[in-house]
Amino acid sequence: MKHILYIVLLVLGMNAQAQLLVDDFTTGEVSVVTVNTLDTDEISYQTGAMLGGHRKLLAKMRQHTDKQDVQYGILNKKLVASFGYNSRGGLKVSYGRTPKGAKPLDIDLTKYKKLVVTYEGLSENSPFYISLFTNSQRAVYSVSVPRRPGVYRLEIPFSKFKIIGKGFKWEDLDSMQFQFGASALTGNNFAISRIEFR
Repeated sequence: MKHILYIVLLVLGMNAQAQLLVDDFTTGEVSVVTVNTLDTDEISYQTGAMLGGHRKLLAKMRQHTDKQDVQYGILNKKLVASFGYNSRGGLKVSYGRTPKGAKPLDIDLTKYKKLVVTYEGLSENSPFYISLFTNSQRAVYSVSVPRRPGVYRLEIPFSKFKIIGKGFKWEDLDSMQFQFGASALTGNNFAISRIEFR
């Protein structure tokens, strides 16, 4: 019986070690920001318990035909964004080497197998793009995330990433950038509660 308990505890310990939290949005709160000017970067920086201690948000509106705005914020432990009717744009969330002068992450990802992004809801199919960087070399992945009324975990195995440049190293992640967007005529609303490596 002691041997079985030891094995169970060992397996649980291995699973606990095989997770790396990037952000759960419990720190670095951002009041609602409204973006209504075309092709202008709306940038904000936060500090807190996220990976690397810093987060950068950049929002840009690319289409504003019917004067419906883009809004985003970090409230109630979620990154929340709303793209109004016929408004297209994107929201970039970056970690590592930001703000200027911040240290690289220097994270070894070889003990993990996938990236997991937890949505709390998504009103329309939505483009998603991720870049992982070693210096200027990167691994990238993109997908159209299907709309979901409730919790949805987007799980991306490392094998799905495309490596661009010979210098990218899974054992030396310097920075990363997530891009969430909207391309539907009807707009898009979503919330993200967690980003992690497993």
